[in-house]
Amino acid sequence: SGQLQLNKTSNKGFELITENTVANIDIQNLFECFNNFGQTTIKSKHLKGKVSGDIIFKAQFDSLNNIKTSSIECESKILINNGELIEFEPMMSLSKYINVNELKHIKFSQLKNNITIKNEVVNIPKMDIKSTALDLSLYGTHNFTNKYDYHIRLLLSDILFKKSNKNNSLPT
Repeated sequence: SGQLQLNKTSNKGFELITENTVANIDIQNLFECFNNFGQTTIKSKHLKGKVSGDIIFKAQFDSLNNIKTSSIECESKILINNGELIEFEPMMSLSKYINVNELKHIKFSQLKNNITIKNEVVNIPKMDIKSTALDLSLYGTHNFTNKYDYHIRLLLSDILFKKSNKNNSLPT
């Protein structure tokens, strides 16, 4: 549910302003419908879960109805329930320390964050994720040219424990 406002601009284009509340939207379908939001790092095939939240979105369009990406501004308070991260390459790179099978399909019960977009940059504030593979904190930025800077923080003790279990489970 929400509100939508269209304002004509002086350059024969228009400005779109929306305020929405979403509830239990399938995140995989959302990414598919919006063509992975034009980025190639995290795609619909990597995600499962239900997203809810409040979103304020503003953008300008030119006279040919093309969005001016530099004008996009978005504030979102989101909650993802029963989330899954599936074969996401940046997580797979931790396989030196944790069993690959644990990283192929990570499940988490809930994730909350206030994600913003401004100046063609998606800002992901620090969030704590408790998952089936490990507990971690994540934050970073992802710009519209697919350059990203993600920071992952996890406890060394968790990695060493997982590595110890991995080594102990090998056949002798």
